[in-house]
Amino acid sequence: MVPPPARERFDAARLINIANGLTAARVLLIPYFAYLLISDRGKAALAVFAVCGATDALDGLLAAGCGSGRWSGRSSTRSPTSC
Repeated sequence: MVPPPARERFDAARLINIANGLTAARVLLIPYFAYLLISDRGKAALAVFAVCGATDALDGLLAAGCGSGRWSGRSSTRSPTSC
């Protein structure tokens, strides 16, 4: 089996790092979202929630573009090799 060219490996690694950054941003926004909810700032909390949703969608697009099959969200009748 021939390894992919270095350029393809670099692009895949960069996409994975971007996806990890988006996930980290969502995790870091959770306490701020909770604070906004507790302090009755509903519109600001909704905005943070929308940002988290947008980053999750972008993360999914990056995962699909990178060819990363996410098995956990699929039907339990499929095997991980059928992605």
